[in-house]
Amino acid sequence: MHKQSEDEMVIVRIHGPWGISRIKIHKSDSLADLKRFISERVEGLPRSSISISLFLDQHCSRLFDGDDSSTLRTLDVENGDIFYARPSSQMEQITSTSSSKDNNTSTAQNLNRRYLVNNNNNTRDEKNSNGHNNSKYNMSSKYIDPTMNGEMIDGQGRSIYCSWGEYLKHRGWTANNNSSFSFDLEVIPKSQIIRRGGAPNKVPHPISLKKQTYRHVDYVEFFNLNEVNNFVSFWLNHGMLVQRVGLLYGRYENDENIDVGSTKIAIHGIYEPPQTVSDTGGVQLLHDPDEHNVTKITKAAGLDRVGWVFTHPPRNQAITAAEAHLMAKFQNAHLRVDDITGLKRSQFACLTITKNVAGHVVPRAFMVSDQGMVMDRSKMWAQSSNPYYCKVTEAVPGKILPAVKTTSAPEALKMFEPDLVLVPIPCGQIRIDPKQPATMAAQKYQTRQLFYHAKFPVENRTQFGEVQNENTIRTFLSQNSNQTMEQRVSDFHLLLCMSKLFTVDIAISIAKSIGEKSTLDDYCRACMNAFMEHKRI
Repeated sequence: MHKQSEDEMVIVRIHGPWGISRIKIHKSDSLADLKRFISERVEGLPRSSISISLFLDQHCSRLFDGDDSSTLRTLDVENGDIFYARPSSQMEQITSTSSSKDNNTSTAQNLNRRYLVNNNNNTRDEKNSNGHNNSKYNMSSKYIDPTMNGEMIDGQGRSIYCSWGEYLKHRGWTANNNSSFSFDLEVIPKSQIIRRGGAPNKVPHPISLKKQTYRHVDYVEFFNLNEVNNFVSFWLNHGMLVQRVGLLYGRYENDENIDVGSTKIAIHGIYEPPQTVSDTGGVQLLHDPDEHNVTKITKAAGLDRVGWVFTHPPRNQAITAAEAHLMAKFQNAHLRVDDITGLKRSQFACLTITKNVAGHVVPRAFMVSDQGMVMDRSKMWAQSSNPYYCKVTEAVPGKILPAVKTTSAPEALKMFEPDLVLVPIPCGQIRIDPKQPATMAAQKYQTRQLFYHAKFPVENRTQFGEVQNENTIRTFLSQNSNQTMEQRVSDFHLLLCMSKLFTVDIAISIAKSIGEKSTLDDYCRACMNAFMEHKRI
């Protein structure tokens, strides 16, 4: 068997109904080998080259014509080439349908359902407030995606990243001696204006990109686990074809499981703003007329907007270039003054929901590094149409821009992979000290608990059958008639809906009661009782 040289290894991108794959293969391998590698990654397909057909366009109208025995070198396959794959057993159906875009999209959705969607053994059927049957996803205790361990743990099983408090110690920062402390996020690289008339120009110092080894958030905790499960269930119940974006509301807390200066995010609610799904399957956020009220109500409950969450189909790439760029912009828009140093930093995390290569639903949390934020704030990070590479701004009229380099490559970069500026964050359920008595753990949970329910219809899902109106509120409150009024109204989505049925002031008053764990004031209680006694429409 001949030895394959590394210089002839290529990476090809495969787009299919099941997601996106990156396959590293040698040019001496055959087209049949490539198809076989693809089929091995698709659950439900025979592990054979005859299972896959490859196309040159996303509508699968131009077949990649080549003999299966031909080598990739003969077929002129180069590094970075993109192919579109479909199961060959479906070819007759594809060619018999109309070549219009709508028909091709419909076929892709059918293939998605057949080869991607798996039934979870841990699901149960429930009826929501509108009487619809929905499969309910229950996140297992194995909440950390094993494929991310290599990004967070070294060969000895130790964490690659330290907390913000540990980072300050490493930098020698103290409250009494901080004059020499310089935080990268506040150092913005400046371009130099090109001088005219023969005056010497000054070349700005380059930016050296390197992996960040500390975190601003050390753990993303799904405190309201039912809320997260509901978000995942919606995605699964729609065949993972309807992607969804939500805003995370919760609290920043000290993470006693790590060390002093560490921070965790406790998620209590997920708000889903108005959005639509584009032709390409992506999500487009729309104008939100309720944004101002949502902010006031959540603040009254003692909640911050701590991050955002989105779903995406299974793929080999955790975060695309465009997603990383958007993360940087969100983080720059959500700066907080650090309690320890007084510096402005961001703790706005991104949570993704997808399936891993084993077919399991996995949450993954990330932030963009401080250097990535600086790149965005200084306009050195340009928009890129390539999902695999972030683009560096190359030229601005009348200015000399800093060169962007890496520690391993002295030459200036035009592009860089998103992984270079990503910081992965562990995420999952509430972590309990095994040495802590169960009664003490339960008491601690109750002191932190804000919402007793997570079953009220979610906002902005009317087109999917989830309606928020007077009848759904009355039905929801009637189902919990054995509870106190404080407990009955304790649902994140019900709380946000209160301003539409009553007034913003009533919703704010109820939110304060929930956040402070106090009784409703007399006026709010009277309004709720009068509403419940009113004849149902």
